[in-house]
Amino acid sequence: MPIRFSKIFAGSLLFGWLLISAAYPQEVINEISEAFNDELESQGKFRFSLITERGHYNQGISQSYGLQAEIFVTRWLSLGYHFGLGSNSQAETTSYGHLTLGAYGASFIFRDYLLRRNRSDDEFYLYATLLAFLLPESFNFHFRVGTNFFISPFVAPFGMEYNRVNNRDDWRPTFTGGLRFNIVKGLFTLGPYLAVRQNYGANQWGLLGGVNLGISIPE
Repeated sequence: MPIRFSKIFAGSLLFGWLLISAAYPQEVINEISEAFNDELESQGKFRFSLITERGHYNQGISQSYGLQAEIFVTRWLSLGYHFGLGSNSQAETTSYGHLTLGAYGASFIFRDYLLRRNRSDDEFYLYATLLAFLLPESFNFHFRVGTNFFISPFVAPFGMEYNRVNNRDDWRPTFTGGLRFNIVKGLFTLGPYLAVRQNYGANQWGLLGGVNLGISIPE
């Protein structure tokens, strides 16, 4: 029977917030929030990272390397985009890929645009491609818990994965939920993380560990 990781992760976030609320007076939480806001103001609105990730799945292990982009829409919430390539532990199948659901969908829209002979609706196809590509994969929440240290739980309901280690020869939509520990120094961020990932509609899941090294773009 498939494990419903999304429900478990959502319950864990709620339980963790209740613990924080019970352990700290409201005045302390407000002070932490103000310090957190000041730090993010100096960080800018965009962060780009190199990322490496290792996944332990039902039938084997995958290793990937890639890029991650974050857009900070508020001081405590960022939208994430993850693209990666790699290999797995099965000698006869060495392919692994990861991208956003939006980018996957945008590729089909743009392909249809290139194949069309009637160019009267070019703008529609170009805008549709752009909007699909901008669909974020993840929602990242940032809570400051010390000097230059942030705990960042995240949920990624809009991912796509090509993973031959699970005996799949096609792209599959995925849900990922995890916790990142961001160490921030100036414009630079080091963020080790742990997560779980599950293919939608299948009892195929993995435990993930990784780290990203990022730089923020100042405003």
